[in-house]
Amino acid sequence: MTKQNFELIDLNSDFQRFVEDLLLRKNAKHFFTEISPEDEMFANAILPGYKNEVNISFFRYIESALGMFDVYQQLVETYFGDFANVDKVLDFGSGYGRLTRSLTQHLPAKNIWVSDLYSDAMTWQEQVFGVNTVVSTKDPGQFPLDQSFSVVFVGSVFSHLPDELFQRWLRRLYDLTSPDGVLVFSVHDEKLLPATSRKRMIIWGRKRERIGKNGIRYFASSESDSLGTDIYGMTYVTEAYVRKSVEQLDPIRRVQYQRFPKALYQTQDIYVVAKKAIENPDFTIKIPPRGGFLAMFPDAGESIKFSGWTIDLNQGHQIIRFAVFCDSVRIQVSTNTTDYEEALHHYPGAPNMPLQWSFSLPAGMCQPRCLICVEFHSSCGSVGHVYATIPEGNIMPGFLKDLATC
Repeated sequence: MTKQNFELIDLNSDFQRFVEDLLLRKNAKHFFTEISPEDEMFANAILPGYKNEVNISFFRYIESALGMFDVYQQLVETYFGDFANVDKVLDFGSGYGRLTRSLTQHLPAKNIWVSDLYSDAMTWQEQVFGVNTVVSTKDPGQFPLDQSFSVVFVGSVFSHLPDELFQRWLRRLYDLTSPDGVLVFSVHDEKLLPATSRKRMIIWGRKRERIGKNGIRYFASSESDSLGTDIYGMTYVTEAYVRKSVEQLDPIRRVQYQRFPKALYQTQDIYVVAKKAIENPDFTIKIPPRGGFLAMFPDAGESIKFSGWTIDLNQGHQIIRFAVFCDSVRIQVSTNTTDYEEALHHYPGAPNMPLQWSFSLPAGMCQPRCLICVEFHSSCGSVGHVYATIPEGNIMPGFLKDLATC
């Protein structure tokens, strides 16, 4: 018997409300939330990362899908002005449609092409979204598309390719980009190289693996159960490597590109390669603040105190405003903040120190299962959210368990 899709109704009531509230705040009312059980990104990456707990994993998947589109939309508005000025688009390495879920709300399905090595994923997307699908190939020279696209988006593919395939796919996808279009792809920067093996760590202390002499390092391992390590692993590159690769696309005319560090999933660098002159060299991608709840406990008098943390990952910006919502009703409360160094190791090289925040609400307002949302506003204009619910029974001091952060 075929396993059914993961659906919103499979979640407990609290996480259903977290997802629904987030979609509302992201203006994604018609967002398709079902997840295929064959989706390796969900089943082999996100789910194991949360100890196979479906509720938080489902939320994280939806969050990452919305975050990917947020980046995509910023790029479209910057390079094209609006989706109305975009013709056909290609999402290469699209899997089971994390990005397609949002694209279909802004572009006609007939203008959307998606491609992946998994034929089942292409069948699933065609049936669910009605978009154009192309089963990819291991050899770039055999890739069957011969059209041109305003946007060729390649999220988390080049971050898994060995050197030779990196170069050949870059050329192939650049050739599919229209004369006034952009090729967008993400990579792991060399700063994300993993620690060395245990044996070497004992001898030398905690050191990281080194980048290769030509600026790329490939490890033959990944989250995929089905793709061979000869074509899919874990890849780390320097900007010099990417720059040289881009320059080789057109030796006669200097091809322009822009780099946006850690703009995708707060880990991968995004590169935008433009075939025409870049008119906005100072543009930066806005990254939503990250954060989470830490604890709740009875406060002095008839109130409940909440605490948590947040960080602004935008260079030259900072958190300027907090908003607290109780069951979607905005509550005007003052929020106190202090530095929170404990979270800094999760964000090496972050431009800002994480902040710990706290606020109190009247106990009478904090009914069991009440949804609490804290909204963080960055001075760059980006917004982040964290969620928690009030537990059943007496509120005792301690950490919150039933929560989501984004």
